[in-house]
Amino acid sequence: LISHDSPFDRWVAARERGEDGREHLSPAAERGARLFVGDASCAECHRGSLLTDNDFHDIGVPQDGPFVPTEATCPSGASCDCVAGRNCLPWGLADGLAKLHTNGFRRDSKWSDDPTDTSRAAYYDVKDLAPLRGRWRTPGLRDVAITAPYMHTGRYPTLREVVRHYNEGGVDPAGRDPKVVPLGLGDADLDDLVAFMESLTGAPLPEALLSTSGVPPSTF
Repeated sequence: LISHDSPFDRWVAARERGEDGREHLSPAAERGARLFVGDASCAECHRGSLLTDNDFHDIGVPQDGPFVPTEATCPSGASCDCVAGRNCLPWGLADGLAKLHTNGFRRDSKWSDDPTDTSRAAYYDVKDLAPLRGRWRTPGLRDVAITAPYMHTGRYPTLREVVRHYNEGGVDPAGRDPKVVPLGLGDADLDDLVAFMESLTGAPLPEALLSTSGVPPSTF
């Protein structure tokens, strides 16, 4: 994902120069930005330049929908087996870490360019995976307005439905992260949050960059 020079980036740059930046960001998007770091608490998990904490959370999204594997569809002996806990896709982080623990090509293996790299050691040392079931990685929000559908199951086709999900405190309370609580925002607030996220869509890449990327411009 290559994203640059979004309206929000231009607004931030203008503010850093001491300008108001109003020509770059709509009033609704600016209100949404304030909500994002304020009453909506989005920045609890969506922060940094890529707007992600790179962590894993259960945000109350049910594991259901067409073509979405559930524990019931992963019986014993099947390729997706939640009975033995082997390749149990619905478990999210717990399933991923179980596979990581048995992977011979980790950062601390003999195949690593730097076997002393301990940046992922905390994941290697987790013994009890059960509490991690249902957690999924926080996605970055760059270009999020053009990457529908949303959530790990593709449950929501629009950003409006996503912000409503958080405003209502999620759908499935089982195992839900304590940060996910009803927010009590009004419809106008939700519209402003969507306007802010739409302002994160980057500008087209310069032809000079495309010509050196090895990828034909027509594929973007």
